[in-house]
Amino acid sequence: MKRMNVKAGQVVFVGDGGSDELTGAKNVGMITIFTEYLDKKAESIKNKLMEEAAYHILDFGELLTIVKQDRGYKTKGDKIYLNF
Repeated sequence: MKRMNVKAGQVVFVGDGGSDELTGAKNVGMITIFTEYLDKKAESIKNKLMEEAAYHILDFGELLTIVKQDRGYKTKGDKIYLNF
């Protein structure tokens, strides 16, 4: 984040909860997204992981929708910049 000159609240972290990475990302203030794209979780595990995530997706195509609707965005070339 330092190298890119961004704050934690400007970072979108996507994880499947396999190693408590969502908890770590949330604890430092990142926007967390829990995905089950590669690994469907049992309902009890899914519910626990949902507590650590701001969003839940089943397909990576949903990421752009989240950025557009909930965070605002602007583009420059092939890069997407979140508006905060």
